[in-house]
Amino acid sequence: MKKPTILILHGWGVNGMVYQEVKELLQKSGFSVFAPDLPGFGGQPLPKVALTLDDYLTFTKSFIRKNIKGKYIMIGHSFGGRIAILLASLQPKNLTGLVLTGAAGIRHPLPLRSQIAFFLAKYAGWVRSDFLRKLLYRVAGEFDYYKAGKLKKTFQNVIVKDLSDYLPKIMIPVLLVWGENDFIIPPADGEYMRQKIKNSKLILVLGARHNFPYTMPHVFVEKILPFLEK
Repeated sequence: MKKPTILILHGWGVNGMVYQEVKELLQKSGFSVFAPDLPGFGGQPLPKVALTLDDYLTFTKSFIRKNIKGKYIMIGHSFGGRIAILLASLQPKNLTGLVLTGAAGIRHPLPLRSQIAFFLAKYAGWVRSDFLRKLLYRVAGEFDYYKAGKLKKTFQNVIVKDLSDYLPKIMIPVLLVWGENDFIIPPADGEYMRQKIKNSKLILVLGARHNFPYTMPHVFVEKILPFLEK
């Protein structure tokens, strides 16, 4: 029986190549695997206009149409999780499973001190020090914004959409895999998604951080392989 194809959607600020080792491990288990660069990252050219989450959805649907025949499973990490949630909520015919790991998509109001720090880092002209700007963004919980560079407007566009209402529309089996020490997208978000998605299971990986899917590839593959092979 042919195994489903695996499509990996990477997070913000990296590209598909960070999943090379994960890709190779899954290929050894008999899966065909794609880990494309999303627009603005890696080999994909920087668009001339700011993109929205719907633009990334359109890109992903086009990639699937051109490259994947038959059944497939998506793995969405961080920002890639946003796209995966949106696509899975549309219930595409050949999508049979979904792995969300450190997936973004739940909008949280910033506490007051973070709002102040973010305002200062974004607007105050007196913040001349690069180190200080980095520090302020970290305090604000928006360090990805600092790293966005020419994609800052795109970043603003994609983070405003709260995907909470899309979660109950996902009908396929979902595995949620979270690092215990994920301080970017907290494990509480994974638990929230578990409660919202009917056919879902949450695995917490002890000692792991937000980027563990590609910094601890053997651990990540070990956790998801039983789900992929069902």
